[in-house]
Amino acid sequence: MRLISFLIASASLAMASEGSGWRKDPQHSQLEYRTSCLKGQALFITWRNGYPGEVSFKARVKSDSYDGIEDAKIAPGATFKSDPDTMYCSLDSLRVSVVKFSMAAPPPPPKPVEKVSATKPAPPEPTVPAVPTIQVLFDTNAEKLPEIAPEKLTQISMGMTREDVLAKLGPPASKLSTQDDGEYLESLQYRLGGDKISVVRLSNGIVTEIARPQ
Repeated sequence: MRLISFLIASASLAMASEGSGWRKDPQHSQLEYRTSCLKGQALFITWRNGYPGEVSFKARVKSDSYDGIEDAKIAPGATFKSDPDTMYCSLDSLRVSVVKFSMAAPPPPPKPVEKVSATKPAPPEPTVPAVPTIQVLFDTNAEKLPEIAPEKLTQISMGMTREDVLAKLGPPASKLSTQDDGEYLESLQYRLGGDKISVVRLSNGIVTEIARPQ
């Protein structure tokens, strides 16, 4: 019986193959992934979140026989396994790239437990509904800001940081920022000439959308 169990385990290992270990996404170092094949057909991708808050992302998975999008949300320090519906699995031709990424603010540290006297109950804490904060900043001298060339927008891509955008496009003509449920959202407006306006939207300092004038 031991010999049979050993042969079955050896056959299972021969039908499974691993990629080259954990890999980090070039633009989001907090996100790691590892690929593996089973029986040369089933592809598995294990994602690991190294950020202290929750992350959400969309990743494009492409190989000789597959081209699709994986959508996932991972809690802090957790892992998530996806299994794209591939015809066959080829790790040599597999390419994984994150096309959309957002990070939630890390949860606050736990409050210290206060000692309450047994003879006097602690008064209940008042419940205050959470109200999202909205901040709108307009440059009073926006008309003096130089217009940016439309081709400069091609230098901006998804996943860039706020610092990268300001370095390439300069200060915006106006800015709208909101904070709700731990997510900090920003909209940076740039003048392209005439009445044309382009908007770059960010989530927690990362570009998530580029709205170009029609």
